[in-house]
Amino acid sequence: MLAVEALSRIRWSKGALWSLARFGGAGAVAIGSAVISYGHLRGVLLAWQYGPLTAAVGPLVLDGLMVVCGFALLAMSRTSTDEAGGDRR
Repeated sequence: MLAVEALSRIRWSKGALWSLARFGGAGAVAIGSAVISYGHLRGVLLAWQYGPLTAAVGPLVLDGLMVVCGFALLAMSRTSTDEAGGDRR
């Protein structure tokens, strides 16, 4: 969720290198953390004797919920800022 904050709230300079730093860096962190998170949660579910299908889908559900909640918090903060008359873009 920190990556969502950094990508959406910081005024980044324009240019190809800045875009590479912004999206490439966030993408690398997202892919790495997704792989680690998926493997860990799958292992926990299998250790708790959940079935193979549940162990395969469960981590996607939990990580997806975290992503949706992060964007929901961001949307709420932008709505309250817009209503107060500020512009955070």
